[in-house]
This record gives sequence, structure tokens and C-alpha cells, in this order.
Amino acid sequence: FSRAIKTGEGTYTVTGLTPLQSIEVQQGTLEIKGDYCFDLGSRFAPSVMSGAGGGQLVITGKLDFAGYLDVHRGKGHHRDGDQQVVLHAQNGIGDGLNFSNINLPENTPLLAFSSEVTSHDVLINTAVKPFDTVAQSRNEQSIAGYLDNLLPAASGDISVALGEIQAISAGGHDQAFRSLSPEGYVNAQQAVKAGFGQYAGTVQQRTRGLRQLRMYNQFLQPG
Repeated sequence: FSRAIKTGEGTYTVTGLTPLQSIEVQQGTLEIKGDYCFDLGSRFAPSVMSGAGGGQLVITGKLDFAGYLDVHRGKGHHRDGDQQVVLHAQNGIGDGLNFSNINLPENTPLLAFSSEVTSHDVLINTAVKPFDTVAQSRNEQSIAGYLDNLLPAASGDISVALGEIQAISAGGHDQAFRSLSPEGYVNAQQAVKAGFGQYAGTVQQRTRGLRQLRMYNQFLQPG
């Protein structure tokens, strides 16, 4: 076979793997025992998520590569300063080697990604701006500040919905804020509490397998 895909949490270990055209690690860890080489034209595609939820490839020997890095943004929100080791070679990476091409997730007004190659690791760094940096009106500023307060503890479907807002391209945040601010609500926190469920419902339609929002009341409590 010429392609391997690792999904789900946990570690899957293989021994003596011959070079593949594509290795994709969506979640968890794929461990290859011994040395490994990414041939010219081959592809390594990890997913990056906040915390330790993304995909990682571990080589127990030495790594040589001439292929390209194709990084995908996984589900969920990101935090400023997130750094994910997407590839680790226990016996080091060949001197002077680098990927022939590096494709990172598209930057947005709230998200920016960068890559770094060290002697043993390939890392993806994430810079995140607060939601209030894209808010224009006073009402948007209130809602954005409230969303910023959610980030540290967000998980599950809340995290997915916040990540969708972070990934919006320039010029699209006003619509997101409107969906969180139904007309007729005077209190911004009440508007967020009512509207966030509607917005996350839209996210549910776009991402399969999401559970119904059961946790948002825990996080969206009036202050």
C-alpha cells in the first residue's frame, strides 16, 4: 500500500514500514519503529488542535525526508502560543534536511500558523488574536469579550463552534456576531446565551457526528 491514515486517540505502532507516498495522522500518535525516509514527492499530513489532541508521527530511529508537509486544522478552537510537535525522530533528523514544500492552514484575522524544524522535531506554532480585535460596534465588542472569556475552559461542541469563528476569513465576523446577537435582546450576555446555540447548530450541520449542545449552559452563565 502507498498510503496510511491514523485516526482516533491512542498510539498505533508499526515496524519496518517501507516508504509511503502519504502518511496522514488526524489524531493520536503513529509510531514507526526504526529509521524512516520520506521520499521526494511524498506527503506527511498531520492535523493540529489545541492542547495535545492533534496528530503526531514518532520515528524511533533516524528520519530523512525530501517530501512535503501538508498541515490541516483540526476541529476545535486554538489558544495563543499553542505549539504542537507533529513529528518526532528519537535519533534525530538528517543534517540540513527540510521539507520540499510546507502547506500550513490558511491564516485568518484571528489565526496564524508557522512551522519550525529542530534537530529532532517538526513543530507547528499557533498565534491567536482575541475575538475583540475583529469586533466593530459596542455590541460586538461585548459579545467578543464574552467569547474570549470562554476560550480557556472551552471543550466539546463549544470548542468546535469557537474554532469555526476563529477560522472565518476577513470580513465575515460581523455575520457571526449577528448570529450571536438576536434583535430584541438588551443584555449582551443573554444574547450570547441564546444565539450561541443557534450558531453552534450551524456548525453541527457542517461537521458530522456532533452531539447536541449540552454544555453551553455551564459556560454561558450570566455574570
